Amino acid sequence: MLDLLFAALIGSVGIGLIVLQVACIVHAIKTGRPFYWLWILFAFPMIGVLAYIFIEFRPSMGKVNWEALRWKMTSQSERIRIRRDALQHSNTIKNRYRLAEELLLGNQPEEACQILREGMTGVFSDDAELMLRVAESHLECKQPDEASQILSKIQPLASHDFQFQYKLAQARVLAAKHSPLAESALRGLMTPHRNEGPHFYLARYLFETGREAEAKDVVQGIQQRFRKGTSVWRFQEQAWYQKSKKLAPRS
Repeated sequence: MLDLLFAALIGSVGIGLIVLQVACIVHAIKTGRPFYWLWILFAFPMIGVLAYIFIEFRPSMGKVNWEALRWKMTSQSERIRIRRDALQHSNTIKNRYRLAEELLLGNQPEEACQILREGMTGVFSDDAELMLRVAESHLECKQPDEASQILSKIQPLASHDFQFQYKLAQARVLAAKHSPLAESALRGLMTPHRNEGPHFYLARYLFETGREAEAKDVVQGIQQRFRKGTSVWRFQEQAWYQKSKKLAPRS
């Protein structure tokens, strides 16, 4: 009887270890962890699982923003509804930004553009940040001419972040028009440790202009840097990593 119970216990532990091993492997692949974790998890199941949990998974648990996690688990339509209600209740520029962001995530760039443009009144009629967001939303709507008109009216702020986003928007206009100047403009923004935005838009431009092999190299670079990066880098660049996986040759 004891032998049967012991055998059942060992079997349960084995099944549990396999489940944890598979879960860690899936997590490593989905979140773009370095490839060496796959080898460790396959070669040393028990030690590998424990090492992965303590080195990769456990440290992130203390940094979890549970409110943000709950928000992400809310459906896109519900998030848009909440943001729309908030803007109706309090017509602030911050609420307008938040609604526009959710609309863009929900693949509704036209309405996002409209929401932002409606905010260009009074003291915000020539607000540089708002105008830049409007230009970016026009680019999402595949309206580079409109984006270019807005960008030409902006008096860029002195901050490095704004300068970077402003120049990136200008480069995106060139890329959307398939200008031969687009590549140099985007490559000029590929400052180490900035972000993968210019790399993503360059890859998309190369795909759209038929330079598939070069585009794939750029995409591969995005994904390799993501996998080899620190946890801070992976958190910061998660969106670009996910977007890069969806890039494909123009059919």
